[in-house]
Amino acid sequence: MYQAKYGHYPYSGTTGANVTGTKINIPGLSEFLPNPPQIPNDGISGYYGYIWSTNGADYKIVRLVPSGAMLPQHERDLPNIDPARTTRGWGVWSEGGGTI
Repeated sequence: MYQAKYGHYPYSGTTGANVTGTKINIPGLSEFLPNPPQIPNDGISGYYGYIWSTNGADYKIVRLVPSGAMLPQHERDLPNIDPARTTRGWGVWSEGGGTI
């Protein structure tokens, strides 16, 4: 919806990332998603990250565990495991966002 309204996904003009903590916190997203999901309190530390491409054409929202940690097996078995972080994250992304 953000992309349809503004012609791009939220971005800062360079490829980057926004570690958002246990709640997804992307500038402007609350207009479209007033109650974003939270990391479940399941005893596994982690955070959400929002990663975007240089021109706002692609994005990725991922649930990550800290560097050096590994997702539990039931999460590594999910079909939407992050191809760039196969042991640390899963999420959703635009068509070209899998590699960012």
